[in-house]
Amino acid sequence: MPSIFSTYEQRENRVTSTFTTLLRTLSIDQAQMLLDMLLEESGLELVTIKNQSGQVESTPDAEISGNFKIFIETKVEPKAINWKQLKRHCKALPPDLVEQGRAALILLTPDAKSPIPESCELPIVWLNFDTLVDALEKLDETSFLSEKERFFIQNYKEYLAEEGLLSMAENRVVVVPAGLAWEEYQECNAYICQERRTFQPSKRLAFYTKGEIKPQIPEILAVFDSVFFPEKDEKFEPEKHILLPSDVKSLDDSIRQQLVDAVNCWREKRNEYGRNFKVFLLSPYLENTDEAPNNKHKGTWLLSDSVKHKPKGKMTAYVQNQRYVDFNSLKKAKTTATLEDAKEK
Repeated sequence: MPSIFSTYEQRENRVTSTFTTLLRTLSIDQAQMLLDMLLEESGLELVTIKNQSGQVESTPDAEISGNFKIFIETKVEPKAINWKQLKRHCKALPPDLVEQGRAALILLTPDAKSPIPESCELPIVWLNFDTLVDALEKLDETSFLSEKERFFIQNYKEYLAEEGLLSMAENRVVVVPAGLAWEEYQECNAYICQERRTFQPSKRLAFYTKGEIKPQIPEILAVFDSVFFPEKDEKFEPEKHILLPSDVKSLDDSIRQQLVDAVNCWREKRNEYGRNFKVFLLSPYLENTDEAPNNKHKGTWLLSDSVKHKPKGKMTAYVQNQRYVDFNSLKKAKTTATLEDAKEK
């Protein structure tokens, strides 16, 4: 996908510039709200955003300031931090704002776990790109965003995915409580739920119903946050009825047709018309291992058997809303007692 963001040659500068471009695209209120969520602070008054902020002894990738000062240092490879560089950045922060808790260095990396030890006393806030995506999705849920803002946010998330910075998604499976959804997947090759429902980036989806995780683990082929399912006598047209993401011109023919088939199948089966839904397009339902590409790590993975739920305490469902599990663990598990949750970040 051609980038609508930065053209910096150096990757770290490009990724940072893309984030600051997104901040500039948001309204002042929305940008401040996003920073509040990322820093777990409130009352920040945004004034300026600069790339390549030259200080006396250091040059952070970006600076955000107002009644506070934030430097941003971005790394695009895990375990790539330079402690001498971080110390120089922290030294350049105004001591009085640091003391007031209104100055910090944001360290943005793709690491799964924080590379900053708990004993570190430097004013560093570590984030990874999954955390950033989660905050953007919460921003969309809790505030009013314009179509332009949503368009930029969606493109930014796609950009991070294409850059390979959402590292945990590849081994993450989102498990959803199924009921009717399990039957609908078999017929429609899709999972459909309330629009704009928040999910962590995941490679695959699994269905939990009747006390077990079903053995068919489809790959998530495409996700549409908001799709209008037209009235019964109206034809579904992706270019007209996909609300989020806004740009649907780049849909390839196979995804477009699968979406049309899924919407028509699901709205007829559920008798649901004239409402918006979130749509996950999934790889096909398979009955046996001869059809499943288990040796290729793509398409629908077929487990040897269902994974039975074995509660560790009182009898409770394994999944209430959604849950994330480790794909490698899922392939070996016989019961949920031995199933490992996916790494959060």
